[in-house]
Amino acid sequence: MNLEFRIHLGPNQPSGLPTPSESQADPQTNTKGTNNAALQLLMPILEQLLQGKNNQSQPQGNSGGAADGQPSSKLGNLMDRNSGAGGAGASGLGGANGMSNMESLVDLLNQMMQSLFERANKQGNSPSSGASSTGASTPQMNNQPSPHDVAPAVLQDAGGAALKGAVSPAKDGGGQINNQYPEMTKAVTGMMDNNKETFGTPSAPTKSVDTKSVESGTANIAANTGGLSTEASDKTSKVTSSQRLGSTEGMEGFAKAAGVKGGTGGETVTVNSVGELKQALAGDEPRIIKLGSDISATEKTNLEFGANKTLVGDGDNNKLHNIYLRSAEGAGNDVFQNLHFSHDAKYNANGDIPLYIDKGEGYWIDHNTFSGTKDQQGADDHSKDKLLYVGGTADNVSLTNSKFENNKYGLILGYPEDTKEASDKYSGYPRMTIAHNDFEDLSTRAPGLMRYGQFDVYNNHIDDFNLGFTAHTGATIVSEGNFFENGRNGGGQPSMVGVLADAGVAKGFIDIGSNISVEGQKSPETSWRGGPYDRNVMSAAEAKEFASNNAGAQGSGELKFAS
Repeated sequence: MNLEFRIHLGPNQPSGLPTPSESQADPQTNTKGTNNAALQLLMPILEQLLQGKNNQSQPQGNSGGAADGQPSSKLGNLMDRNSGAGGAGASGLGGANGMSNMESLVDLLNQMMQSLFERANKQGNSPSSGASSTGASTPQMNNQPSPHDVAPAVLQDAGGAALKGAVSPAKDGGGQINNQYPEMTKAVTGMMDNNKETFGTPSAPTKSVDTKSVESGTANIAANTGGLSTEASDKTSKVTSSQRLGSTEGMEGFAKAAGVKGGTGGETVTVNSVGELKQALAGDEPRIIKLGSDISATEKTNLEFGANKTLVGDGDNNKLHNIYLRSAEGAGNDVFQNLHFSHDAKYNANGDIPLYIDKGEGYWIDHNTFSGTKDQQGADDHSKDKLLYVGGTADNVSLTNSKFENNKYGLILGYPEDTKEASDKYSGYPRMTIAHNDFEDLSTRAPGLMRYGQFDVYNNHIDDFNLGFTAHTGATIVSEGNFFENGRNGGGQPSMVGVLADAGVAKGFIDIGSNISVEGQKSPETSWRGGPYDRNVMSAAEAKEFASNNAGAQGSGELKFAS
C-alpha cells in the first residue's frame, strides 16, 4: 500500500514566542524559546501513547520519557495531584494498569496544561527563553506570556518531538510509523478543537508540508511549524492552495522535467480588478499572483502574460469571466492553478480561446475549470470557440487535474495547419503531458485535436462526447488508462467509435489499458511511452473516480493530487 500523510500547518500555532516586531512582520515567524519544563511534563504522555497501552517496545529516538511503562517523576507528581479529576493515577500510561481509553489521555492533557498555566502566572517562571513578550496582544500577568501564548508553543514542540519518535526501524532497514501515532495526533488535535478559547479558531493555513509516501517500509515525513494534524490515503495527497503559493508540489510530466517554478522566489501580490491583473501579469519578473476576488469583464478582454508567473485562485476567489489570457513574447516558466474560466455565449468565434499558449517553454496548467456555453447555443450550434490552445513553439507543458465542460469544441494542440511549411517549423512542438483531467459534455476535441508534438495522455475521464482523440499531422500519442463513457455518433445515438479519429497522418498512436478497445487506427503504432519522467499510472476505473472527484478549480482551496 502507498500510504501518505499530510502535516497541516495552522497559523494559530507558532513555534516559540515571537516578539511583537516579529509577530507584526510575519505571523508565521519561527523562533526559539519554548518551556523546557513544560516539555518534560508533556513529552512522557505523548511518548507513552506512541508505545501503546500494553508495554510495547519504545520507538527509537524517544528520550526523556518514562521507562518500563512508568512516567517521569514530574509527570507522576502532576498525576497524583490531579488523579481525582483526571481518572488516572501515578501507575503509568504504558503498563497494564495504565489509561484505559483516549478520553483519559485528553483529560490528563487538559490538566497538565491547566497546571502549566497556573505555574506560569503564579510562580513568575517565564516559559520563554530569550524571547520578549512585551506588548503582546493578549493580557499578561507579571510580564509573563499568557496561556494563549504558551499552549500552542508547548503542544507544537511536544508534538514535533513526539513525531520524531514515531518513526522506528523496519526489518528491511527502512522505517515504519508507530501504529499509535494516528491516535496520538487525533487526541491532541481533538483537545485543541475542544478548547478554542485557549488555542483559537483555526484559520486558513499559509504554509504547508506536502505529503511523501510511506511505502515498502520506508518513512519520509517532513515537518515545519504550526498545528499538527494528519490525513492518510492510498494513492493521493492533499495540499491547500493558499498554503501552496509558489509551490510546485504535485507537478508531474513534462513541466516537472523542465523544472517549471512559476513565480517562486518573487513577490506575492493580490489582485481584485482587470487592471491590477493586467499589471501583475506583465513583464518577466518572478511573481505570484493571487486572486483576491472573482474578476469579470463586461466585454471580451485580452491580457498577455510574461515569464515567471504563478496565477492562482484562492478558494472561492477563482473566477475569470470574459478574461482571455495569451502568452507574450518571452513568456515561459508559468503556472496557472485553481482558476475557473468562463465567458459569455456571444464569444464563440474560432479565435475565442480563454487560455492561448503559442510560445515559450515550461507551463503547468493545473486544477482549472474551463466552462463553455454549449447549453446556450441552441440546437443549431455554429460555435467555433475552443477552451484551450497549446501550439506554435510552446513546449514542455503539463495539463493536469483540470476540468473542461459544456462546449462544442475542447482542445486544439499543435499548430493548426497541415502544410509542409508548418511541419518544417513546428514539428516536435509541443511536448505535453495530459493527465487526471475530466472532460464532460464536449462534442469534439476531448482530450484533443493533436498535431506535430508528442502527447502523453493518461488517466483522464472523458464523458458524453462525439469525438475523443483526433490524431492528426505529425502527432505522436500514447494513451494509457483513460476512461471513456457515454459516447455518441453524429446522430446522437450511443456509440464509442469516435474515441479515435485517425486520418493516417500521425507519426504514431497507441492505447494501453483504457476501458475500451480503440478502433479505426490508421497511423502506425508508436513505441514511444512518454517523456523523461516517472509516470504513476492508475487503472482506467481508478482514473475515472479520481478525475471525477478532484479535477477542476476547488472552492475549498484544497487541491488533491495523484501520488
